[in-house]
Amino acid sequence: MLSARELSYKKYYRILGTTLLLGLVVYSFILARKNGDFQVFLEAAELLNSGTNPYGIWLLNTNCLYFYSPLWAALLMPIHEYSYLVKLCWLLFNVGLLYRIWSFLNSYLEGLKLTAKENFWLLLLILLVSHRFILYNFMMVQMTIFILWVAFESLRSFEKQKLMRGALLLAFAINVKLLAIVLIPYLIYRRQFKAVALTVFFFMVYIVVPALYFGWDYNMELHESWWKIINPNSKEHKFDAELGPHSLTALIPSLLMETNGHFDRSRHLVNLSIDHVLLMVNSIRAMLILLFIYFLRMPLFVKAKSKVFQFWELSYLLLLIPLIFPHQQKYAFLLALPAQFYILVWMMRWNGNAKRKIIFYGVFITSFLLMTMTSDAFIGRHFNLLTQYYKLITYGALLLVPLLFFANPSRIAAKRESE
Repeated sequence: MLSARELSYKKYYRILGTTLLLGLVVYSFILARKNGDFQVFLEAAELLNSGTNPYGIWLLNTNCLYFYSPLWAALLMPIHEYSYLVKLCWLLFNVGLLYRIWSFLNSYLEGLKLTAKENFWLLLLILLVSHRFILYNFMMVQMTIFILWVAFESLRSFEKQKLMRGALLLAFAINVKLLAIVLIPYLIYRRQFKAVALTVFFFMVYIVVPALYFGWDYNMELHESWWKIINPNSKEHKFDAELGPHSLTALIPSLLMETNGHFDRSRHLVNLSIDHVLLMVNSIRAMLILLFIYFLRMPLFVKAKSKVFQFWELSYLLLLIPLIFPHQQKYAFLLALPAQFYILVWMMRWNGNAKRKIIFYGVFITSFLLMTMTSDAFIGRHFNLLTQYYKLITYGALLLVPLLFFANPSRIAAKRESE
């Protein structure tokens, strides 16, 4: 039976969660009146509807390029004229997805049996550390919340042997935005061969579907144009020198070569050739990817040791996406939320010595300051632009890597046995 104190925390937890959801609903009605990135999708659909290839064209109202799949623009063609209503429905859909994501995050920790007090503080703290990227995704009417939901929803479907459902979802997410493709090697490692085969099959189906309307030749033309604009080996994606992008392709070149930027300030420590800088970027990418083997452990082709272990490895995998992919904007760092969530839980249950705790907590707080507190809401627009110029969000995300490396789930289990 719960104590009066536990019942109070349960009540506070419900109030906080309800307030958040209602606040986001109200916020959605306001933001749907603004352009955001969804307006880019609608403008691309309008061009496609008029017979114009939308790739490589600077869209008039948003001054952006369209980077998403032909299928996504084709699906929006019938409704592109209802801009406000479409954006509102997408934002409200994202509110529901956030609730679902929170349910998934908690489901991985069922074995830990968090108390009502721990659940309340966990919700409060995760809102504190990730609110910048949640709100930015709503403000930009973006896709990251959808990608994060698909990652968990598809994996849960595969675990429950609902292979068709999971494959349809994952293939669609990969088609719309390639970021979700990182789940394919993970599924292979975890012996989900049927899931992988079905996902690849449905991905190919999604490539073909627009041909039913556009015809085969124009459909292939659209996909060739799409590939040219998203090809990671293209000149535009090797280095992200602009102010907005974050990730290794934005951070490393700024340190190793002279790049043009928003401020007349030097960022580079040395001045290497383009080939050497590219080699460094790819080497660090490879190191981060190979480090994932540490999280997966051996042997190959077996299930994760437990739900907590699976969440640990998925947290790192999702964190990799905004770090290793080129042209990542601030909103992509919402994918660090599972890692932040896991680390917060781990800190609540870790029974380490005082010195190690001070170091661990200090690194996490530094990551929080670099990623979240560099928002213009806290430091003003000028200093916010300066932090983007020096790519501080990427530094903050990189600090989560050693924290996850150290935060082995077996230490949580050991703590529980001693309680």
